[in-house]
Amino acid sequence: MTIDVDLYLSKTVSTAPAELQPILEKIRKLHSKKLWHQLTLATFEFLDHPLSPPFQVDFFENFVREFEAKLNALKLVDIGVRTSKQLSDPNAILEFLSSLRSRIDQTADPAAYILALASLAHAKLAFGDLVGTKTDIDECLKLLDNLEGAERIVSAAVYGVAADYYKAKADYAPYYKNSLLYLACVDPDTQMEPQERLERAHDLAVSALLGDTIYNFGELRIVVDTQPLSAYASDIGVSRRLTLFLD
Repeated sequence: MTIDVDLYLSKTVSTAPAELQPILEKIRKLHSKKLWHQLTLATFEFLDHPLSPPFQVDFFENFVREFEAKLNALKLVDIGVRTSKQLSDPNAILEFLSSLRSRIDQTADPAAYILALASLAHAKLAFGDLVGTKTDIDECLKLLDNLEGAERIVSAAVYGVAADYYKAKADYAPYYKNSLLYLACVDPDTQMEPQERLERAHDLAVSALLGDTIYNFGELRIVVDTQPLSAYASDIGVSRRLTLFLD
């Protein structure tokens, strides 16, 4: 793929909203100086800007793809996964994430590969491919078991999609296990929307009651008592009902 980065950035800077132009100009200068680490940070700054979503896919395909080999692989996958959320067509999302995963060297960058595969599994789950989702989850878990010092973003992606898969299957015990593992990898206050926190607290309560192999609720009590989830769960009485049940 041949990309005229200078032409693309010049056109984008001139047509983007005024609020985005300083970031894009900074990105243009950093790219010209080949300051890859600073460029990575500026790229995340661009993605985090509330006006950037309509430009993100074009930005990735016409800019990030040109220098992606210079990026830390895990950062590249994180950028790609964020960008994929701006796509609406299921086939386009699956194709985008499949392509991203195929460009990651599993041997050289196992953490990045796991993150890409877990993200692809989540997309398959969203579009109803339960078989494909389970295949990818199993591979992710096997790779994660052999990965030393996995970053939280990687573990959270794997346990998050595993929990969602078992929720879709109404398989309460593995949902309970993977959901708790997921919560151990994230900060609910900053990484979960209020509605998601409510739903997670509710689903944990249900799985604790209905899971036929759950006999020890100590981990759930820790979550209820210490995680920010408890404040949101109390809005619908989940925290109180769990406390009464566990007592």
